[in-house]
Amino acid sequence: VFRKAGARMTAYGDVSICHISLDGPPPAPGKAAPKAKNTELVHKWRCAMILHGVDMSQNHGWVSAGHTDREIEETVQAVTRAVADLQAEGAV
Repeated sequence: VFRKAGARMTAYGDVSICHISLDGPPPAPGKAAPKAKNTELVHKWRCAMILHGVDMSQNHGWVSAGHTDREIEETVQAVTRAVADLQAEGAV
């Protein structure tokens, strides 16, 4: 989604945790994710995701056995729309 949109954002993670780096590439393997540099962008990202039906805790979320293909597809669509919203606003 991010690459198609030309956004500098990245999704990464281990096990069931999905992190979204709003500031560019993810940290090196084994390194902790740095605090987001742009807290206003983190807030806008979360609001855009909620607007499209997905509540991520700031810039990360979890996938569990309770999530079906439908919820995963809804999340991908929410990410697509949230990125488009932020681009239209000039935030990313």
